[in-house]
Amino acid sequence: GEDFVSRIFDGGGFVAVDMSGVGGNDALDGGQRRRDDHEICLGRAGNEFDQGVLRRNQLFDDRLGAAAPDVLAVAREALGVGGGDFGKEMDSLCDMCSFGVAPAIMIYMYGLQELGLAGQVIAALFAVGGCLRLARFNCNTGVVHGYFQGMPIPAGACFLATYVVSGYQFAPAVLAAVTLVIACIMYSEVKFPDFKGKGNPMYRLPVIIAVIIGAVMLYERPGAWPFVAMFTYTLAGIVNHVYRALTGKNK
Repeated sequence: GEDFVSRIFDGGGFVAVDMSGVGGNDALDGGQRRRDDHEICLGRAGNEFDQGVLRRNQLFDDRLGAAAPDVLAVAREALGVGGGDFGKEMDSLCDMCSFGVAPAIMIYMYGLQELGLAGQVIAALFAVGGCLRLARFNCNTGVVHGYFQGMPIPAGACFLATYVVSGYQFAPAVLAAVTLVIACIMYSEVKFPDFKGKGNPMYRLPVIIAVIIGAVMLYERPGAWPFVAMFTYTLAGIVNHVYRALTGKNK
């Protein structure tokens, strides 16, 4: 009989099993061997693809788990069911972990490691800014209406997360500066709309400026639309704050 290579699937990819000793011949011809190598490579590529899909799905599941407390809180508010002070503080604790600590670690691992200790400090400041934002929010729930006082921590986390998947590659120093700005505006007097229809702290001119810049970014890189949306939202709040300060307008 002729020598051959048996191919079996082990659950992670195709594996070649040498059966050349069974038939009596010592080696396969060159063409057969090349075909075998090709199929083995295809099996390995398929295995790596499957692992990538699993990692993506795991990340998606983790993000769903992180968002679960907020989803439940929104549902509770819609049903008019009170959560009490304990539930409010637990919700803030979940937000701190999901939208403060996790994004800080992510942005450091992704683009701030080259800065060493400075990168660690800036990433930590993002988490600190988010923590202060949550604490002030709980204190001012009966005072602030119609807008967010400072950038909401979920928006700050989305800004960093969408940047990571956007394809943009800022220099470490630029990324550090951007991260620090987000950390600062989370605990600031910059007003952002809450989209609840009870008030609008935004003026037309700052919004138009931000939208134009966002449109240019979107035209240059359409696939990065989630990051462009977050960038436009953030820029609109900052430009609006500067506009109010320069014109003396106040809402």
